[in-house]
Amino acid sequence: MSGIKKVAVAARGEIAKRILSTCHQMGLDTVLLYASGDEKNEAFRWARERVCIGPEDPRKSYLNIQANVEGALSAGVHAIHPGYGFLSESADFAKQCEKKGLIFIGPSSSALALFGNKISARSICEKKGIPVLPGWSGSSQNLQTYVRQTERIGYPVMIKAADGGGGRGLRLAHNEKDMKNLIPQVKSEIQTSFSNQEIFLEKYLESARHIEIQVFVSADGEIYIFGDRDCSLQRRHQKIIEEAPSHLPEDIKKRMKEAALSLLSDLNYKGAGTLEFLFKEEEFFFLEMNTRLQVEHTVTEMIFGVDLVRAQILTALGQPAFLADRVFTPLGHSIQCRICAEDPFRQFLPAGGNLLSCLWPDGPGKRVDRGFGQGDPISSLYDSLIAKLVVWDISRSRAIEKMKTALEETIIFGCTVNIPFLRHILCHPDFIENRVTVDFVEKSFPKGIAPSPFPFNPDFMNRVLNSFKPSGFAFNPWRDFKDKE
Repeated sequence: MSGIKKVAVAARGEIAKRILSTCHQMGLDTVLLYASGDEKNEAFRWARERVCIGPEDPRKSYLNIQANVEGALSAGVHAIHPGYGFLSESADFAKQCEKKGLIFIGPSSSALALFGNKISARSICEKKGIPVLPGWSGSSQNLQTYVRQTERIGYPVMIKAADGGGGRGLRLAHNEKDMKNLIPQVKSEIQTSFSNQEIFLEKYLESARHIEIQVFVSADGEIYIFGDRDCSLQRRHQKIIEEAPSHLPEDIKKRMKEAALSLLSDLNYKGAGTLEFLFKEEEFFFLEMNTRLQVEHTVTEMIFGVDLVRAQILTALGQPAFLADRVFTPLGHSIQCRICAEDPFRQFLPAGGNLLSCLWPDGPGKRVDRGFGQGDPISSLYDSLIAKLVVWDISRSRAIEKMKTALEETIIFGCTVNIPFLRHILCHPDFIENRVTVDFVEKSFPKGIAPSPFPFNPDFMNRVLNSFKPSGFAFNPWRDFKDKE
């Protein structure tokens, strides 16, 4: 492939493996830029070459621009794919890649400076007449200023990192006490997740729906709108279940897509992007534009039959991202569940550990993007996401039933995961009837869920037990559970 023969992946977890997979399908060699301690995961095993860029502390490895650039150059790569999180929306990182002759697989550094920063993106939307929520940003980043500006905006208010994402660097303050307690937490969190430490404030819209518009701008400037997603099901402002398409009125969807076209029409943007909106009572408000792949890009791929990573690489090469005569029409419905290492029976406490065994579902319309496998450690230093379980079917109701089955077929030992909670959500009448808003989990499951009967089919348990050597597994979970009953 002209221009790129070797790609460095500056990411970890499931997205790193997913990028590596597409690169290999395209005949490209790969190098994984990884931190010490990350030798046991799917991406490390899949990469054809690996370069350690620093210690476990992400500030000294995954967030270290110089370490990533030097690691890529030492491996003789032609391009870097940043995945999502860490440096994926860093204009400085993209600029350093450009200076060193490396192709940054994503928007240009100038486009990232405009959109990767949520504050500048808000400003652009205001100039174009796209509605935004009341907020504040400024150079005076001290607690007294935050409190004073919040009194002007009115509680409740969101505290947001300018370069945040994935639910990190995001807190909801209901009063001045919250503000004083949460500001230090946000600042501490973004130090280990993002290169920019700036914070801004935004009015919180209660009981709204979180809707996304997936866009892609090809090398020749043609703008593709790949439909919409509903990402309202969140916990602590981090998405749990996402689906495409949303079930908003068609006129609202049309207006959101027109806003996306307006935002991108006269700007030199290339590659994948996502516009996020809040919707309530026939009105919508721009939240942010993510200048990268989203965790939930999978559901868009499922209903449109596209590979967005492949399109990103082709666009970085200046080649057509899609066939010229192809007509993109969404088909069916797709749902994604995030499998995370957390305990839903104990207020979602983090639940790291070593994975003893993992069994994943398969069959038509099922997809698993996983970052870890049997024997791998789940570190508390990073996001708790283990894998993304995605299904597709011809209708939403059938997709829900397929996801229930897929979750039942997913068995993980070694650390506690949130699968029982996901099943509770899928069976909840508000989810089934499309009545979920961003505060649904906090209102319906403030402390998680109560312990319930053992949720797995004994046949699957037997498969798990048979996967261990007799000396490697000292007890039988299914038998022990039945004895206790």
